[in-house]
Amino acid sequence: MDKQRKQYNHICDSLSRLTFPPREFDTLFFHKYGNGFAIDTVYPNGERHLIELDYKHDYDYFIEYSDNPIIDVMSYDGKDGKLLDWHQRFINWENISPYWVYYDKEGNVCDFYIINSDKEGYIYPTYSIQQLIDKLKKENIDLFHNISIYYYGKDYFDADSVPYKRWGWYVDIKDTIDSNDNCNMTGRLYDGQTGELLDVFRGIWEDYNFNFDKDVK
Repeated sequence: MDKQRKQYNHICDSLSRLTFPPREFDTLFFHKYGNGFAIDTVYPNGERHLIELDYKHDYDYFIEYSDNPIIDVMSYDGKDGKLLDWHQRFINWENISPYWVYYDKEGNVCDFYIINSDKEGYIYPTYSIQQLIDKLKKENIDLFHNISIYYYGKDYFDADSVPYKRWGWYVDIKDTIDSNDNCNMTGRLYDGQTGELLDVFRGIWEDYNFNFDKDVK
């Protein structure tokens, strides 16, 4: 068994052992309190729970948190309420690292997929996005504005075989004041296995985050 397959199996087993997300959704709750299409609730702790009926008549369940920029997104079967899949997005609704976790009817993970993970040399992140968020919180970094977080699972090279993107977690923080170096953001690279800070660099926000700028301000 190759290294990538071992990593994949380990992640599936680890995700199966998690108690979150709930493996079943109370469909009666939706029909009792919803309007037939959606139910949107904000709880005293600041959590927002939005449940919508999609075009397949399955339930899409979104949870936003007041102290965490990660949004949990689940889908539940419209007939029996069983969990179908789960992924996470950043506060601007862009995928952090586009992946989906799929579940069988017993609530076990039957598939786990990240875009480009089938490429040779891909390395799955064992240092989780939540661990990275907790690390950034200790620095009192504003995690809801002027920031984006994303993951690369392998090194990328240009036409001359010069590496231009190393694998790991990237945290881009947009400047809030003008600088004199013709840049407007600071980027950080963290090891995807240990969370160690590997590099800090300056750059232009729009070059790295053309899909984020319109949403994260």
